[in-house]
Amino acid sequence: MATVEMTVQSELRAQNLQLQATINELRHALEAGAARTQGEVQRAQAAMAQDVASLKETIVALRGTLDQQAVAAEAALQALRAANATEVGQLRATIDALRVQLEAAHADAAQALRSQESLAHRDEENLKEQIRLLRAHLEKQA
Repeated sequence: MATVEMTVQSELRAQNLQLQATINELRHALEAGAARTQGEVQRAQAAMAQDVASLKETIVALRGTLDQQAVAAEAALQALRAANATEVGQLRATIDALRVQLEAAHADAAQALRSQESLAHRDEENLKEQIRLLRAHLEKQA
């Protein structure tokens, strides 16, 4: 029995050593796989970090361009407002000048009308006086 026990123990030790060797191989394979995976993850993170940095640069550049365009648009708007204000001022001055001219022309026309009416009234009175004198003259002759 002792030899059977020794054989069994010997077989168990051999199996144990074989299992430990398998475990060690699996552990090394697992650690190597983990290291490869970690390396791939780090490479992916580095690539993503580069992509993020590139996107940030693009965003900053676009924001700068947009800010420049906004400033240029605001300047153009201010220039347009100033030009419009100047034009509105000129138009108001022209309107005021034309209004003054129109009022003067209206006053001149009203004065000319009054003068014509006065002349027409005098002419009418003169004609009436001549008619009266001619009637009186005809009545004396008749």
